[in-house]
Amino acid sequence: MSSAAEERGVIRVFVGGLAPDVQVHELSAKLESFGRVREVELLFEKSDVDNNSRACRGFAFVNLEALESDVERCISTLNHCKWKGRQMTVAFAKPSFKERVLVENTDA
Repeated sequence: MSSAAEERGVIRVFVGGLAPDVQVHELSAKLESFGRVREVELLFEKSDVDNNSRACRGFAFVNLEALESDVERCISTLNHCKWKGRQMTVAFAKPSFKERVLVENTDA
């Protein structure tokens, strides 16, 4: 059970090892038991032919609105588990380049 002092926040999670045919709604459904899925950023291969037939690059970033303890439970439950024939990697996402530059500029 979570402590009363712990607050919900939006936490960015990295999910790797995804199958090429994974869809946003499938990944969202996989993570929704751990918190409210605010955004799924599924990265796709570039295609010169048809944007609708692009394959997933194998990773995504998911913004979960949840307690940190729930996100930790998500990571410990799903990291290294098999899904759609692949072994997933789930971890706290590192800050994006844009976020790091913003922090550096405000600290200066």
